[in-house]
Amino acid sequence: MGHVFISYCHADTAYVRGLDLHLTGSGLHVWYDDELQHGDAWRKVVEQQIDACDAFVVVMTPAAGQSEWVGREIDRAVAAGRPIRPILLEGAAFPRFTDVHYETVHNASMPGRRFLADLRRLAGYDDALADQVRPPAGRAQVPTRDLETAGGASSVVFSPDGFHVAAGTVDGPVHIWNALTGATVQRLAGHGGLVSTVAYRGDGRVLATGGWDATVRLWDSFTGKPIRTLEGHTQDVNALAFTADGTRIVSAGEDTLLRVWDVATGQREDLVVPHSEAILGLATDPAGRYLATASADRSVVLWDARQLRPVAMFTGHTDGVAAVAFSPDGGCLAAAGRDRTIRLWRLTDGSSTGQVLVGHTDKVWTVAFSHDSRHIASGADDRTVRVWDVATGRLVNTFADYGGQIWGVVFSPATWWLAVACGSRERAARILDLGP
Repeated sequence: MGHVFISYCHADTAYVRGLDLHLTGSGLHVWYDDELQHGDAWRKVVEQQIDACDAFVVVMTPAAGQSEWVGREIDRAVAAGRPIRPILLEGAAFPRFTDVHYETVHNASMPGRRFLADLRRLAGYDDALADQVRPPAGRAQVPTRDLETAGGASSVVFSPDGFHVAAGTVDGPVHIWNALTGATVQRLAGHGGLVSTVAYRGDGRVLATGGWDATVRLWDSFTGKPIRTLEGHTQDVNALAFTADGTRIVSAGEDTLLRVWDVATGQREDLVVPHSEAILGLATDPAGRYLATASADRSVVLWDARQLRPVAMFTGHTDGVAAVAFSPDGGCLAAAGRDRTIRLWRLTDGSSTGQVLVGHTDKVWTVAFSHDSRHIASGADDRTVRVWDVATGRLVNTFADYGGQIWGVVFSPATWWLAVACGSRERAARILDLGP
């Protein structure tokens, strides 16, 4: 495999460093001029790197458009016949690329999975992650990728583009891996204990984490640098979620408080909740209409996400409710309970679907929908991950080779991959491929 060459103006160095991490985390080799050297010898090095690259990526900004150096690099790539993949970061596309497809990124976000898949194809990888949409199917033997951690994993989430997996651990660090290769991209240290919840903002640029040290922390997921620490909870933080527009984050925990934070300023609003015990789970629906909270008091409360007021309460569990999840199609809400069951409610009228998924032999801690809303995954204290058919309630598959309780499951938004967080050191973080 060769490399991807990045051409840019040095005024855009901060973005390019994040782009480097983004591409490297997707299994690509990257080269760009970050040494500010001059002279014929260094120019020769740059030309050799352009001539040998599998793909030439140019970051388009007004400053880059005025850069003589960037212009020479583009001329060299054209003369060498290198595939050129422009990224529009700011301003207008270069005149020479107006008839060429280019990737537009907003607010310094990173290019999406189709752009990355195209670069991987040019680099000689035989895969199509961006186009992988497989029919649901269960099977006895499923390939796995174990992700390296020093201890047990306590929470897990896929990035919105499906290319990365982030997991909190029982001893504090948060790991980010490339989902395709399993390579470690970032290791974030800061929490003073178990990290119980992790969530990406919709653009994938910010990762939020919450833990038993009673803090919520925001990180730049590309650079790994902390953005800010949100303090205000008086006990463990159990769950958090971004609002649909990404401007606020909602957190909840053992102190029975629902806190809403402004991502940009860190300012906080506290909400009165109708729960009488700790809030264990929290989720927002993809359309941004609803928020759901799950409590140890055995109830699930549905909230208007825009007005932040409760609109319905769902009951039926005979023990605390540990987790909630919305179906991607917006039609259904699932709740996992310490009574060993998963219950489903229709969001159209708040009625029960009649489906109670029974099979786990101990407390169920986590639940997630597949990207097509047709399957549910769950994990429990019985050390198993189970996959269910939503329409029939039928158990499709059981994965029982874990050494500890299952604290997190999440489906990829792009494929039939399922990420699992297990509390034991062995097989702590893993990706299952549920495709045929």
